[in-house]
This record gives sequence, structure tokens and C-alpha cells, in this order.
Amino acid sequence: MREKAPAGWKEDIDGPRGRQVLNALYPLMEKNKAATQRLFDIIKNQPGY
Repeated sequence: MREKAPAGWKEDIDGPRGRQVLNALYPLMEKNKAATQRLFDIIKNQPGY
């Protein structure tokens, strides 16, 4: 996640940088949209990302 997330992505969660993060997670979650969104929600609420 740290290698894929662009700098400042949390300030742009609903914009292009947030979508980049979602696109990086999607194949890792076996293309399950609901699981990807749940993981994204957890990550965006963690400090240090």
C-alpha cells in the first residue's frame, strides 16, 4: 500500500489519487468491490498512510 499510494492521497480521497489507491487494492482483494471498499475505509482511517 505504501508503494502504490500517491503522496497526499488522503486529501483527495474522492478524487484521482483516492481512485489510484482503490485501483491498487482491487486486484489484491480478488476483484471484490465490497471487500475493496471496506479495506479502503480501514486504510484511510489509519494514521501514517
